[in-house]
Amino acid sequence: MVKIKLIFMVSYFLTCEKAFSIVSNVNLDSASVESRFLKVVDINRKLYTLRNKVCVFIFLDVECPISQYYTQNLQKLFVKYQMANIVFFTIFPTKYTHKAEIEFFNKKYELTIPSILDKFQNITKKLNATVTPEVFVLNKGGQIVYSGCIDNSFFALGKRNLTPKKLYLEQTLELLINNKVPQKSHVEAIGCEIQRIP
Repeated sequence: MVKIKLIFMVSYFLTCEKAFSIVSNVNLDSASVESRFLKVVDINRKLYTLRNKVCVFIFLDVECPISQYYTQNLQKLFVKYQMANIVFFTIFPTKYTHKAEIEFFNKKYELTIPSILDKFQNITKKLNATVTPEVFVLNKGGQIVYSGCIDNSFFALGKRNLTPKKLYLEQTLELLINNKVPQKSHVEAIGCEIQRIP
């Protein structure tokens, strides 16, 4: 009887490990995500398979003023690049935010981008997100080609450029839809610090 239980437990843990690798199989050393195996589930339990797609992950926080500031711009980009088969997700990296709060946030700021509650920070840690808002753009091969701020609207906390000219996220997406290879780049994001779960 003990032997049967032991075999069951080993089988169970192997199954769980395999399932986790499918959901977020990320290799930080090569800064790439095996997107052909990556699957994510939004707050409405809708499953997305990210096979051979350009993906944009946007880390937000419902209480972060800078996250709130960027909502209109993000919604415009989401609508603009839908026809180019680029998928967007907003990621809320905290166990203290609930689905209802995200839904209220989306309704208030008229966001229709699919939202993911990263309650245990699996995606957050794999992509090494540190602040909100912060974006990660992955090409069809799963490589991170851009990470960091959306544009140069902010040059420090509480200090904003009235006429931002460096549209980092949009410029990266334009290169990708025109079959050009963007040089891998990172521009430090300015925002609210993500409180990591140990």
